[in-house]
Amino acid sequence: MFVSLWTVLLIFSLPVWGQNRSGCKGPEELERAASSKPSATAYNALGAYFAGRKQFACAIAAFEKALQIDSGSWETRYNLGLALIEQGDRERAALELRRVVEQKPGLLDARNALGTALQELGQAEAAEEELKAALRIDPRSVHALHGLGRVLMTQRRFNAAISYLKQAVEIEPGDLGFRVSLAAAYSQNGNPAPAIALLKELAASHPQSAFVFFNLATVYAQERSFQEAADAYRQALRLEPGNDLARVSL
Repeated sequence: MFVSLWTVLLIFSLPVWGQNRSGCKGPEELERAASSKPSATAYNALGAYFAGRKQFACAIAAFEKALQIDSGSWETRYNLGLALIEQGDRERAALELRRVVEQKPGLLDARNALGTALQELGQAEAAEEELKAALRIDPRSVHALHGLGRVLMTQRRFNAAISYLKQAVEIEPGDLGFRVSLAAAYSQNGNPAPAIALLKELAASHPQSAFVFFNLATVYAQERSFQEAADAYRQALRLEPGNDLARVSL
């Protein structure tokens, strides 16, 4: 979910970096730049390289090293926050991203990333606050609209969630995740008909998506339409044989 930057990076300490050389080896030119003339820019570039290859532990180390050299770089701290989210350290990610927001309160991507981290920490009210702040910056931010819809669903505020999710779908109708979230909100709000209609439409347009068929099966099962649910679970299993939840649900 690395929003856009990945332009600056860092690592923890030089000894720790040295211990991880075998697992954190970047391109020769980036390694040479970081070792011959250490700078925040060099480590940022190295961290971006690792992040782009989903080597998040290496990226985090690089971002941290860059921050040792230039602690005031909001770009580096933002990228560090994203890497921490991907690594699963949401608590520390939220701390770093809060510092970015304090420094750059109008930075949309930082607000969205912080909202994501807080949502994953289960801090729904704080996540809602950040995502609404993101929408004040850009009312058409689909990340904020979708994230806010998901947060409101956890609070069982389904009508409000549906409103935000509809906006996300209207702006980006081709996004599968947005439309499945909207279907889930309809279903959880006790309105299965539009949920089933939407998921059937998605199943027709995305016949290779186990994700869609699993969600369709789940709504059918909740409505006690067991034959339809079984058919959809079987299709999900055919597309994704390792889906144990679908197998157990049959």
